[in-house]
Amino acid sequence: MPSKRRRPTYRKPPLTVAQILEWADDFKRRRGRWPHADSGRIRPLDETWQAINMSLGCGRRGLPGGSSLARLLATYRGKRNLSDLPTLDERQIVQWARVHFARTGKWPSLNSGPVSAAPGETWAAIDIALTRGKRGLPGRSSVSQLLARHGIKLNMRHLPRLKAKQILAWADAHFKRHGEWPSKDSGPVSETRFEKWMGIDTALRNGLRGLPGSSSLAAFLNEHRNLFRGKSRRPKKIRESERLHVDRILAWGKAHRRRTGTWPNRDAGPIAEVPTLKWSAVDTALKKGHRGLSGGSSLAKLFADATAWISSEWPPRWSR
Repeated sequence: MPSKRRRPTYRKPPLTVAQILEWADDFKRRRGRWPHADSGRIRPLDETWQAINMSLGCGRRGLPGGSSLARLLATYRGKRNLSDLPTLDERQIVQWARVHFARTGKWPSLNSGPVSAAPGETWAAIDIALTRGKRGLPGRSSVSQLLARHGIKLNMRHLPRLKAKQILAWADAHFKRHGEWPSKDSGPVSETRFEKWMGIDTALRNGLRGLPGSSSLAAFLNEHRNLFRGKSRRPKKIRESERLHVDRILAWGKAHRRRTGTWPNRDAGPIAEVPTLKWSAVDTALKKGHRGLSGGSSLAKLFADATAWISSEWPPRWSR
């Protein structure tokens, strides 16, 4: 019985790195992206990217082996190899965050898009690496937690606990500095880097950050400093440097009037002669009797009397 004749096996020609790169460049020009192992056939050639990837890995068709299409493009064309990304360092990430803040005015989050200081990186990919412990990072973290741990910004999901004693210390310092107690609209807390009085008021109302809730900043200060039941608690002896005098306020007001043509009101900002003191604090002190004043007055009343006295329409109602 005659034996079957074997069909001659077709051996594909050898490959070179330069040839593969030429095909990859042509693919990039036509498709706008680099090829990968699943990019199909290389037309009009009788080749597939899968076969080239296998030849690069196994050392077939004249190639040295131990490589891949992704590694080849990363080495010769600078394409990021997603299966072999460079390691990350927390200090490096923090430095990229500072560059991001300097450029945008905001600290990055996982939704901040590409990392401007590290082409190819994204904040979402860095957040995943921080969370899962990839690329040389320890894991169980995030971009927000990393920045909070380095004292750069608060992590809104893990805010530090608040204590009544600390809030009262900040409020006392605010009163000493401005002559009035803070409200939820008083802006940042000067003694701390990140806290705002609005956030403290929210925590007191909703029972957040270790506080019992069902309160507010105004109710809390009323309870602990007796703001609306008699005189507020403050040092019995007022330092002379903190004491306000009517004649001094008038001198500041006259100087302001000479410069601007009008008397100052509580919205006039800092006093030029005393930049650390604002006209709003003086107005509050005149109304509530703070800082050695008798109370029951205001900037409007004081300067109205001063105007009347200067024009000699009637005697002034204020006294020094």
